[in-house]
Amino acid sequence: MPIDALQFVRLPLAAAEVASASVYEFARVKSLGDEWWVLPALGLGLLALLAYVWWMYRRESRTISPTKAIVLGLLRTIAIAGLVMFFLDFEKRSSTDLVEPSRVVILADTSLSMNLPDAEPTSSDRATRGEKLQALIKDSPLIENLNRDHDVDIVAMGDTTRPLAYLPRKDETATEPAVEPEAEGTGDFSLPQLAEAMTPVGHETRIGDAIAASLERYQGLPLAGVVLLTDGGQNRGLELQAAAEAAIGAKVKVHSIGFGPTTTPANIVVRELIAPERAYPGDKLTVQVIVHVQHLAGQQFELQLSRRPAGDPNATPAAADWEVIDTRTLSIASDDALETVRIESDPPAPGEYVYEIRALPAPRETMIDDNAQQAEIAVIDRETRVLLFAGGPTRDYHFLRNQLKRDKGFVVDVLLASAGPGISQDANEILTEFPTTAEQLSKYDAIVAFDPDWSTLSAEQVRWLDQWVSRQAGGLIVIPGRVNTPRWGIDARMRTIRGLYPVRMPEQLLDLRSEESGDDVARPLRFTREGQEAEFLWLADNAAENAAEWEEFEGMFSALEHNGPKPGATVYAFLGDAAEAGAEAEAGTEYIVGHYYGAGQVLFIGSGELWRLRKLDPSFYDRLWTSLLRHTSQARLLQGSPRGKLLLAQDRYELGATVPVRAMLSDLQLEPLVAENVTLDIEMPGGRIDRLSLPADEARPGNFASEFRVVLPGTYRLTLAIPDSTDELSRTIRVTTPQLEVGQTTRNAEALEQLARATGGTYYPTPPLAIDGSETVESLAAATPSQSRSKRVIGAIDKTFARDQSFWLLALVAGALSLEWIIRRLSYLA
Repeated sequence: MPIDALQFVRLPLAAAEVASASVYEFARVKSLGDEWWVLPALGLGLLALLAYVWWMYRRESRTISPTKAIVLGLLRTIAIAGLVMFFLDFEKRSSTDLVEPSRVVILADTSLSMNLPDAEPTSSDRATRGEKLQALIKDSPLIENLNRDHDVDIVAMGDTTRPLAYLPRKDETATEPAVEPEAEGTGDFSLPQLAEAMTPVGHETRIGDAIAASLERYQGLPLAGVVLLTDGGQNRGLELQAAAEAAIGAKVKVHSIGFGPTTTPANIVVRELIAPERAYPGDKLTVQVIVHVQHLAGQQFELQLSRRPAGDPNATPAAADWEVIDTRTLSIASDDALETVRIESDPPAPGEYVYEIRALPAPRETMIDDNAQQAEIAVIDRETRVLLFAGGPTRDYHFLRNQLKRDKGFVVDVLLASAGPGISQDANEILTEFPTTAEQLSKYDAIVAFDPDWSTLSAEQVRWLDQWVSRQAGGLIVIPGRVNTPRWGIDARMRTIRGLYPVRMPEQLLDLRSEESGDDVARPLRFTREGQEAEFLWLADNAAENAAEWEEFEGMFSALEHNGPKPGATVYAFLGDAAEAGAEAEAGTEYIVGHYYGAGQVLFIGSGELWRLRKLDPSFYDRLWTSLLRHTSQARLLQGSPRGKLLLAQDRYELGATVPVRAMLSDLQLEPLVAENVTLDIEMPGGRIDRLSLPADEARPGNFASEFRVVLPGTYRLTLAIPDSTDELSRTIRVTTPQLEVGQTTRNAEALEQLARATGGTYYPTPPLAIDGSETVESLAAATPSQSRSKRVIGAIDKTFARDQSFWLLALVAGALSLEWIIRRLSYLA
């Protein structure tokens, strides 16, 4: 097959049939085993039997002529021979000679470290390692050279191992490739498409695991070698030494082609500026900076935090537009330091601003284009109005009411269903019933419902609540309880309320209890990847400290039993099993779940026990609830055009993540917009603009949704022009690189060379050396001789031959015995 048409295959190709023949064998002898004495014993037994027959007939020759004695002996011998053939079970089978093709596995590194520069720091070549790897695959003869003698299996490796394509040897007369039924996207595609599938997305590098998986995949098959295309940045999984030992045991050579620089100059890299999308007057605006400093041990440098009004994103700001608001001096202790700096400042006047953190160049630093990062922050001068709707005075209700009353950024009203007339509550307004008009409900940005009895609402109130969330972008946080949830949960009239929830509420008697362990045992929260990245669930200023704080938390004692999350909902945390401290996140009951309901967000929390965080630190409770309320009400606080909203699940993503986008649009009459699709402009870091089509969501009129993958770190600006309008919807997101993949910026040449040498392979410092070789180093194709081998496969029994054989053997035995009997009768011997 041509080299530019690759077959997407997940299983190795079957061996090719080169010759067919028939083989004959005695099945009885084979079934008796391979012991040395079997054949001699059978032979001796047969000879003894024949000797006895001839001895008997020799005695009879005294009474008959020698000729008759010989004939009778031959007939009895023929009969015995036929019976022996029956006993030995003579069989005919088909035989096929197969050639098992030699294989080579290419493991292409698709971890995020491949987004780093490939060339030495002093070079002007700024291509990334991933781009150089893709060019090697699609533009060089490397694959073609290997494909002359081997089937080539191309596999992506990162945090997982992902088969990409299987290329049969070019002149191979093989049968059709075997394809797993579940393999999607099967078909021909080109080398450029294959290279595109190697876009770096992995959050980890597991080279050892990938080698072990390849050895297991081809166990028992002729594997000529494993070729690594990587920078050697192993940071998770099986150690390379263990992988080398496995390859030695399998007699498989591992070759490696290195990517990335081998030297590191003095350099300061501002990796991340972590900043909130919104800030509020009166709060502290906290930003966090991650700086990677190399070969500047013992020196100092300055960080400057500046800001300017956002203005026109396409205009070049003047130096005078920037206002320096803080300066920090950092002392560097080592030659490879990763520093985290936290800077607090007071928000400026309401408006949109661009914040920039810049590291001033240090002595001997040659690269300064990576010394700055920017982030956009909107300062919002608006109080968040919150309604607390509680079925009873729970601990969470009391603590949250008191917190919001103290916080000047919130205005809190309360509706305590169990309270009698004239009760005093520390709140802005005490309601005696749920808002009875759309106008009354629309003044709230968020509603927190503690074990509410939704069945007390009228049909009109339920409809207004539904529209408040779906059309007015209201934020709803629902927390079930033991008293009221079982009551309304089985009410058939509450279908609309159940529709608001991001989990499927069972239409039967609900209960709030632990699944197995009982309410007297705390069960830890296990956060999913989405939960770990969701900053509105953070108890600290960075992901590592946040994870440590949640790890100290004892957990919850109960959770609502439900039927799982709805399609499209995001599970942030599970309530795990107390007996399984090391369990995976996806073990247990979905405890924190969220989804978009139209323009608004609904967050489900499995039980009213967040107050237990106060045992760990009262500030954790306050911080968490402030973040939850601002997160769920953010779409309402950032409403732009009355004709639409651009909805994102979060403001910050890790590199390689998938970003779901939903637009909710209206026409000129403010009715749901009818269109096949709308176009979203995505301005990527560096200024390049990609366009994404958002198709209409048939289930939700006026909604358009799609998703895209972020492949570059930095700030992304999303802009959607509303049809038949001059209005635009705009949002920004920040994309960061996981620190695990940027901690080592140079190639780990030593590890790659040791791995290759230990297995008998070759380490190639550059791709051209692997392609062409040199006077002292063989090319990769020459260093990987073919391991093809032939084998004979015995097929099924020939049933026609067996039937015919049985017929003729029976005829032979019966005929010989009958003829012997006739001769004996005529000779008066019987």
